[in-house]
Formats: sequence, C-alpha cells, structure tokens
Amino acid sequence: MTSPIAKHVCQWRNSSPSHSLTTLSVIEDCLASAPNLFSPREAEVCARILNGVSTAGIADELGISEETVSTYRKRAYHRLAIGSQRELLLWYLDFWAQCKRELQMRPSQFTDDTASGRYRQMIAHR
Repeated sequence: MTSPIAKHVCQWRNSSPSHSLTTLSVIEDCLASAPNLFSPREAEVCARILNGVSTAGIADELGISEETVSTYRKRAYHRLAIGSQRELLLWYLDFWAQCKRELQMRPSQFTDDTASGRYRQMIAHR
C-alpha cells in the first residue's frame, strides 16, 4: 500500500507551478510538509491567504476572530522574514519548487510505506 504522502509526492513531480495554487488542499499539503516552520493554525491561515480568502473569510472558515487571523498572519510573516501577501506568494512558489526539485532528485525514497517518514526527515534537514 502506498502512503498518502508518497501519492502526493508523485503528484508534485508531474505538476507545473500553476498546479501549486489550484486548490486549498494542495496549498495546505505543501505547507504541512514544513512542520517546523509554522504552527498548524498558522499554516491553515497562510494556506487560505494564498488561496485568495479574505481575513473575514478566513475567520469565518476557521471559527476565529479577524484579530486572531491577523495575529497568525503576523507570526507567520515574522518567521519567514516577509511583510506582505505578495512576499508570501513568492516564498510559497519558491518553497513549492524547492520541494519538487528535491523530490525529483530522490525518487526512490518514495516507493514504500516508509516514504512519509523519510519525506519528513528530508524536509527537516532544510
């Protein structure tokens, strides 16, 4: 049986940069591959920002206040040393491309059920 992360990795290998922003789930999966970079909630907020959801929309979807959304956004921006939504988009596209390149260089790592553990290790060494 193939792990869900290995299946996702195969999707990344064969996709274009435009695919990186097609759905919220693609964005969330990519951000989740950097577990030490964002808290889970920061990743949810950033994914929705990248997906074009407004602050009010994010607050409504996640059941939190708009101020809380702004706080998570500020924390994420601070960790990334960025200051705008445009910079977040540029960072994300670069991160997505970097993950894709690393996966293409190591295709044999993602062929068995231990793929998810190896993938997490690879991302952690960044």
